[in-house]
Amino acid sequence: MEVVWSDRAIEDLRSADDWYMTNAGAVVRDKFRENIDTCINFISLNPQAARQVFEVKTYELREYVMQKYPYIIAYMVKLENITIVAFLHQSRHIEY
Repeated sequence: MEVVWSDRAIEDLRSADDWYMTNAGAVVRDKFRENIDTCINFISLNPQAARQVFEVKTYELREYVMQKYPYIIAYMVKLENITIVAFLHQSRHIEY
């Protein structure tokens, strides 16, 4: 299934990417990017596998917790695609 990123999720991702480049260097940042690609591929093949967020009642929201990095990929499964709505560090207060 096609995966699209919301503007907010792109902004979140850029911020995380910049942090890794500045604080950990290109090698770690590249591994971070590879891990994100792996996670997005998993989500596209298994959109129902991640935990559904029942606290948000207006739409079906799911959270995929990255294993190697402290981030959550929040997404909605729609008929035509999967929309990444946020890419959040786990220490942040999460609001969707």
